[in-house]
Amino acid sequence: MSNDFFYLVVGRLVTVLIGLISVRVLTSLLSPEEYGFLSVLVVFQIFSGLFLISPIGQFINRHTHEWRDSGVLLHKLRCYPFWVYLGAAIGAILSLVWSVSQDFSLLELLIITCLVFIMVCSSTANATLIPMLNMVGERKRFVLLGLLSITVSFLTSSLLTWFYPVAEFWFLGQMIGLIIGAVCAWAFFDKSYFKKDSSKFNQRLFSLSEFKTYIMPLGLASLLLWILLSGHRLVIEWYWGLNALGIFVIGFGIANQIWGALDSLVSQYFYPYFFNKMKNSPGEGRVAYISLLKIVIPLYLFIAYSLSVAGEYVFYILVDSSFYDGLPFMILGIWFEFLRVLTGLLSNYAQISKTMSKLIFPYSFGVGFFVVASSFIAVYGMNVVFAAYAVLCSMLLVFISVAVKAFLDLYISINVRDVFFCFLFLVMLLITPMHFYNNLDSVLENVVVDVCLLVFSFAVYSAYFYANKNVFRNFVDQNLK
Repeated sequence: MSNDFFYLVVGRLVTVLIGLISVRVLTSLLSPEEYGFLSVLVVFQIFSGLFLISPIGQFINRHTHEWRDSGVLLHKLRCYPFWVYLGAAIGAILSLVWSVSQDFSLLELLIITCLVFIMVCSSTANATLIPMLNMVGERKRFVLLGLLSITVSFLTSSLLTWFYPVAEFWFLGQMIGLIIGAVCAWAFFDKSYFKKDSSKFNQRLFSLSEFKTYIMPLGLASLLLWILLSGHRLVIEWYWGLNALGIFVIGFGIANQIWGALDSLVSQYFYPYFFNKMKNSPGEGRVAYISLLKIVIPLYLFIAYSLSVAGEYVFYILVDSSFYDGLPFMILGIWFEFLRVLTGLLSNYAQISKTMSKLIFPYSFGVGFFVVASSFIAVYGMNVVFAAYAVLCSMLLVFISVAVKAFLDLYISINVRDVFFCFLFLVMLLITPMHFYNNLDSVLENVVVDVCLLVFSFAVYSAYFYANKNVFRNFVDQNLK
């Protein structure tokens, strides 16, 4: 397992490095307006993936071990392409509707529609097949194919955009890399897991009751989550324009790149064990889940705090000067992503009992707040940064709602030691404004203050780690053998 974790860490580090380099290349080649247009294309891709396809993908992840053990894994996946094509078609139609409202020619409308359709199909295939290798224990191949996908995507996107600096060509390059990775992953599955048992060829992917109780509620929750994660970009584009959207997205995008890699590392290493325990019994899944919370939540808080303090020093290196106004959005994006990944982690309590409808109210609560707040901000012509605050507060409300429900449903107890460390973590958050509002004269003095803040946060987390070392040891050394 230690070797597997090493491969995952190396893979994530290389992924982050390529992602950060791509930010620099992208902001150098594209104007803020073109970057805003690219982010709109991604909005429709995410809509199809998150709302229409991801719920079925999560259902597949939950049953991967069970289907593999019974020899029906690929037989089950035979029905999956239909749902992918349906989701891609809907996303393409929505992108066409948006494009008609813009100043595009008929040929450009056709190109945009086709790009969104093919991108949804390729990204879904890539995001389904490659992570499934990790779920069945093939972590070396999982890491290699993931790196192959992102490397080819970066190289082809950079090359195409170098000659044609428009958003469509960057989008096309990403698509090429995803297709190559998905094809390689499918070739491996075809050789290793396909069993020619004719009695299992007609296995349905899911039953009607599973669709009603698991997939449909999760799809509705995912739709609400899409509004919070990326749907708000359409609101910003409508009221503030593509240029403002490009500045907004570059800040939130860098935060998403970093947090996506960190969250992916945690999910790739810990989640297979969690889903495997759920297969045995809900009781074992609950115990594994609580251990997971005690390990990950403090770690995420330490990371968010550190990124807030140190992020300013790398932002100006990562982006072109035309995007420098995006720094406030990156800081807000760091805490937005922190709340997002924690909400996703806490949402897994619904996986234990398959009662995904529990997630609908928290997300609808956050969406309702965002709709009201963004309407108020737009009507009164306020700066786009207030829209970013509205997005952040909306996710905060979702997080609080999900956290309260998870703690009540799972009867998670909090002892005196937990209360003490909660107080220390709260102190960390309260002193964070020192970084943003200090008026020290020299750069050196600012650096000293920031280093002191980072040292304090590291000391708090180290103390928590030491106080809970048994939880770490039992979960990592025993449960993940």
